[in-house]
Amino acid sequence: YKNFHLKNASWAMFIKNQILKVTQFVAERGGGAVNTDFVLDVPNQNLMSGNLSLNNVRVKKDAWNGLVYGLNDGFVTLNMDFNTDAASFYDMLNKLSGSGNIIIENPEIKGWNFGPIYDDLETRKSADGIKPFIQINLAKGATNFDSLKSEFSLDNGAFNFKDAVFAAQEYDISANIKGNLDSWTLGAEFAANVKNVSRPSQFSFVMDGDLNAPSLDVDVSKLSGFYENKIKKKTEEV
Repeated sequence: YKNFHLKNASWAMFIKNQILKVTQFVAERGGGAVNTDFVLDVPNQNLMSGNLSLNNVRVKKDAWNGLVYGLNDGFVTLNMDFNTDAASFYDMLNKLSGSGNIIIENPEIKGWNFGPIYDDLETRKSADGIKPFIQINLAKGATNFDSLKSEFSLDNGAFNFKDAVFAAQEYDISANIKGNLDSWTLGAEFAANVKNVSRPSQFSFVMDGDLNAPSLDVDVSKLSGFYENKIKKKTEEV
């Protein structure tokens, strides 16, 4: 489907009373493995339910990307239980429910340019221009992380990634990400902590709207407060 290919697939299949049972499905994808077991109950409104796991599957560039943000690269390990309506591919995606966990090793996140932000916070002397600088660098380029980990749930296409963590040596980002596969919308809150710099380095941002190009708003009040207090102390000393 849309250039999504699996290699060397094998499985066992049973059909009885219009109920299809697939077990021990194994295939190769992106250098890793895809496994699933599921039941398709046609008489029961085409209900499909089962388990899906990915083990060290490499993401193909542009496969998980919107216009501004996305995942350029990474190795995905996922496990989830699911149920959905299999009357069509549209229904399978937009009525998908379930829960699971995901780990992405060495993800390259498109649209976040944290390198310049790190360098700026290490040398910055005042809060002047800090919000537009960070906002610009959260809407271009790419950043490599060591890992991305999260538990998630889906309810009829509405997804929720709770307490997600993007981890790297220089910065950590915690996130709560909600959205909807049917309306293709996103509502996400992020808290960033830039590490190993000699001054406060926490800020937050929100992404909202169309998954292909969500709006972005940055809150730098913690950073600005630090520099404002520093200037105030110097003024009082004078």
